Parts: sequence; C-alpha cells; structure tokens
Amino acid sequence: MNEQKCEKIINIVSIHSTINFLGISMPTYCTSKSTIWLLTKTLVTERTKYNITVNTIKQRYFLSELTNSIIAIEESQKAIKRYCPMSRVGCDDELDEAITYFTSDTSSYTTGQLLIIDDNWTTLVSEVQFL
Repeated sequence: MNEQKCEKIINIVSIHSTINFLGISMPTYCTSKSTIWLLTKTLVTERTKYNITVNTIKQRYFLSELTNSIIAIEESQKAIKRYCPMSRVGCDDELDEAITYFTSDTSSYTTGQLLIIDDNWTTLVSEVQFL
C-alpha cells in the first residue's frame, strides 16, 4: 500500500456544463463549463498514478457574489419557484460537506466522479419548457 499522501483536485462546474438555460443564448459559457468535466476525466487518466484524485461537483445556483444579481431577477425567482422541487437556491453550507468529503482522506479511493448538487434540476430541465 502506498503511504504517500493523496493530493486532491476538485473542479466546481455549473449545471450548464450539461444543459443550456432555455431562452438564454449561452454557447460560450456552456462550452467552457462542459470542458471542465472533460478535463476532470482526462486528468484522472494522467494523474492517478501520482496519487492525485480528481473529481467534479456540478452545482445549480447557489447564493454568491456572482449569482446574487441573477437570482434577484423576477424571472429567475419565478423559474426557481416553478421548477425547483425545493423552490429555492442552494446555500453555501450545502456545498461544504461535499467539498469536505472530496478533500478528506476518506475519499482517497474516489476519483473521476461527478457529484451533482442541483435540487434535481438537470433531471427535470429536459421536461421543462420556459414560456
């Protein structure tokens, strides 16, 4: 057994890495986010032998400096209430435990994984049509 300390890479991507937000043209944004997931898979094949794990967390909207203005828009609030089972955005502490797991020794055998934290948004959005 290798006693070398395991290094960790955790990528955080938007749900728009796999789905477009209907009604808003975001091809560059979506493409850049999907590239990060491919980067994760590529790094796994190249870095695992060096005891480096690489994982990705795909998240929906969480309150932050970058998203507060978007979340505050009335249309965004309507979509959140209509299409999100929990009718709200995520809170920072709801990401904290996932990040803690991926950075802990407990996850030393977990690599190349995609953890989705999105209130079921990516499952539902294929059935949703925004008006």
